[in-house]
Amino acid sequence: MKSWIRSKKPSALLGLALNGLQLEGTVVRRNNGRTQLGSTFRHTFSADPLTGNPTLLGRELRAVLDAAEIRENQCTVALPANWTLTLTTSLPDLPEADAQSLLQLEAERGFAFPVETLSIVSSRFEAPPGTHHATQVAIHRERITRLLDILRAAHLTSVSLTPGCIRTVELVEPANETGTLTLIVAPTQVELVARLQPGIAALRTWELPLENPGRELRVTLGQLPAELQTALKRIRLVGTGAAVDHLAAELRARASASGLSVEQVASFATNAGGVGLPEGTPATPAVAVAAAFLAGRSNPLDFQPPHVSAWQQYTQRYASRKLVAVGQVAGAIILVVLALFLWQQFQLSQLESNWARIANRVHSADDVQQQIKKFRPWYDTSVRSLAILRQLTEAFPEDGEVTAKIIEIRENGMVTCSGTARDQAALLRTMERLRSALNVVDVQLDMVRGKAPMQFTFNFQWAGVSR
Repeated sequence: MKSWIRSKKPSALLGLALNGLQLEGTVVRRNNGRTQLGSTFRHTFSADPLTGNPTLLGRELRAVLDAAEIRENQCTVALPANWTLTLTTSLPDLPEADAQSLLQLEAERGFAFPVETLSIVSSRFEAPPGTHHATQVAIHRERITRLLDILRAAHLTSVSLTPGCIRTVELVEPANETGTLTLIVAPTQVELVARLQPGIAALRTWELPLENPGRELRVTLGQLPAELQTALKRIRLVGTGAAVDHLAAELRARASASGLSVEQVASFATNAGGVGLPEGTPATPAVAVAAAFLAGRSNPLDFQPPHVSAWQQYTQRYASRKLVAVGQVAGAIILVVLALFLWQQFQLSQLESNWARIANRVHSADDVQQQIKKFRPWYDTSVRSLAILRQLTEAFPEDGEVTAKIIEIRENGMVTCSGTARDQAALLRTMERLRSALNVVDVQLDMVRGKAPMQFTFNFQWAGVSR
């Protein structure tokens, strides 16, 4: 019963949007396919959430929620874009498993921090003329942990942690629109999102105030991939106030010179993303993340950690109270192991007695076998090594993109090949051809070093018998 209640989608959520020290919240409800807005609040934390005491900040937030008479305890959080690290990678035509391996290698080489300290999600998109790419978005795990500690201290449970600018763009862009650079204007920064269907092509931030918005736009456009620059058609500013109007006026001259139009959006459309928002709803990340979640929209860029079951929490919490029982179980295991050891010694004694009885006959049989081997032909009619070399030759490209330097063939059929490749994609194509060979199994990549050219070592098991 409890698991069914937990899996049921809530009908109301508290949407939160964090931006530096500032936190904005809106209660969002969904009923009969329509979305309604409830209480809202704005709060400035007394300390930076990234460095302050999470327990004190959580109590501070709880006091604000009580003052606003907000009782919802489930929430979605719009994360600030300046928490994110992004990396865009071109994807060749590869099987999904190899594409994931390529993205993992690019993350290890491209991000300035160890990947084990990051939470990484990816979004794929297609750019003209039909090229495929993936944008990897990473956030430090420590930041997510601190944010969850603050929410826990405020008696809140998060169901989604996602960059708020992404959800906002999804709700302000018309269906199937592409080639738009969207600027979400926040109090302390401008969050830039470029979407090419069906994913995110670029994610940037501008810190406010801006001395020269036109120059910032030119630099940002210059940092985008060439195919993305040619695909952009318009710039959309999301937000209200004099700062948004001023920024739009400053950008129009630079945008028109680049062949881009500029438009402003202050509120969500009533049919935005199929969410069914009320007319005139402010286009804010807090509303966007909660409304999109309640409407059941998919979200590949969600940093919400996996749910820990109540049983796991119980065992972690009360494990120390069962140390005595654990000690008793450990003692029983030791007794069982000791009994097994004594039984093994008894069996070894029996085997040694049997060996003493048949040792002379075994030695005689060994002498006969040695005589047989002495006069048996020493050569083998198989040409296994040549068959392996032929298979490797057929798998390697003829244009020299991938070359082998060392090939080691062991007696058990294990083959190790080391060499150089022009790039990662050429090496993966070679290994894919080798995997499809009839007598080759278990192709494994052992080592990759360098870029262009790159050094590699892979191995496989030869299963064929050649004559």
